[in-house]
Amino acid sequence: MDSKITVKLPDSLRRRAKSVAALRGETVSDIVRDALEAYIAEAMESAENDHTVGEVEGPPADAAPAYGHREVLREMAVREATVAEWKRAELLDNLRLLAEECGVDDWDGHGAPPLTEAVIDMSQRILESLPPSLPDPDLGAEPDGHITLEWYSSPRRLLSVSISPRGRLHYAALVGDDRRSGAMTFSDAFPDDLTALARRVMS
Repeated sequence: MDSKITVKLPDSLRRRAKSVAALRGETVSDIVRDALEAYIAEAMESAENDHTVGEVEGPPADAAPAYGHREVLREMAVREATVAEWKRAELLDNLRLLAEECGVDDWDGHGAPPLTEAVIDMSQRILESLPPSLPDPDLGAEPDGHITLEWYSSPRRLLSVSISPRGRLHYAALVGDDRRSGAMTFSDAFPDDLTALARRVMS
């Protein structure tokens, strides 16, 4: 029979749980439950290895057990890092596939030149700098040799970012009636303004 468990989360941990839940398409309750199950399994295994498992008198049947936020925080950090690494690896795999498909002359049937190593390397740097909680963009290639990142939610909620070999980012966004466009230069971190625009598009 299932029991009700009360878990008190500080605001900072709750925000992290929401981010992980959004990445995995689950609820905050699902994330906390998974974290607790993993933590308890690890604790039991450690106790068995040390031969310290014994009979413990349980709490009253009507009492709801409570877990400290440190235990949940530790497991949440592990799971958050794992999800972020998996998402990044998948995104880089998509970039490699794009480089293969568009790495030959006339890849679009209209005389487009192949993507260069310079634009592929720059795109990889930019993808690796994306915040882990940001939804993954779709990748595309342009006839002028640039690579495009696109966040699309609906015909009136989208952001397109064109990457040049030298790291110049040209962007255009539509969020309802709000239109934005411009250019900026990448320097080790994905620009905060573009991160905010992508979040608005995907919210």
